[in-house]
Amino acid sequence: TFPFHASPSGDVSVSIRVPLNIGAGDHTVRLCWNASCRASVTLHVIGPVAYATPSPGASPSPGATPGHSPTPSGGSSPSPIASPIPTPKPTPPPPTPNPYIVLVSVSATGSTTVVFHYFYAGSAAMSVCQNGTCHGAGSVSVAPGSSTTVTFKTPLGILPSTPLTTEYAYVTANSLRSNTVVVGA
Repeated sequence: TFPFHASPSGDVSVSIRVPLNIGAGDHTVRLCWNASCRASVTLHVIGPVAYATPSPGASPSPGATPGHSPTPSGGSSPSPIASPIPTPKPTPPPPTPNPYIVLVSVSATGSTTVVFHYFYAGSAAMSVCQNGTCHGAGSVSVAPGSSTTVTFKTPLGILPSTPLTTEYAYVTANSLRSNTVVVGA
């Protein structure tokens, strides 16, 4: 459970700390109050990163003290040719996660804010969808990266929530679909 605050227009945002022991896969984060969950988002958890460990250091041989070599005893010495030691291969980087979008907020009379994750296409055709109808919002430029926030004008035809009715919407960006949020005024 995490506390959150909403603006007078119904825009909500919250930072959460993801537990270190959360399992890999998709997890649903829901925003609930008054016994009703009004917004949700899918949290994509990727497995832990494997770090390359350094190769073990040499340990002194028996009879050696730091800074001194062992004293040879009688007999023949072994050949000074070293046997080959395999070089450890570095751990390959994890694959780039699949792109996804998170809808932050929709204001029926203002703007819509979306966060693009791992999106490298450069631009996206946006639509805001409500009650089975998608309204085109044009194309937006998206800077490449793991998390890029984009805000654009909400298209006409999106209904705001009222004290008597709660209106929901989601966004599509090319072939990606967002979570659903409550529409603000």
